[in-house]
Amino acid sequence: MGTPDKSIPDKVMNDAKCIAVIPSMVKIAIGFGGSHGKGVATCRTEGGTWSAPAPVTITGWQLGSSTRWAGG
Repeated sequence: MGTPDKSIPDKVMNDAKCIAVIPSMVKIAIGFGGSHGKGVATCRTEGGTWSAPAPVTITGWQLGSSTRWAGG
């Protein structure tokens, strides 16, 4: 699968049940924080093929003492 540092290792890919790709994840934190991203996911069917891509949204919150901002 190409260069090891730019791809998913074959062992991980062969054992994967589902894969999600979230190309733009935004994170922000000032004492408390959150993250939000949208992408697509696909899962392996019983026949071993991959399902049609489905849209997914990931949102999370955190509580901590750090201050940071990161954009995807």
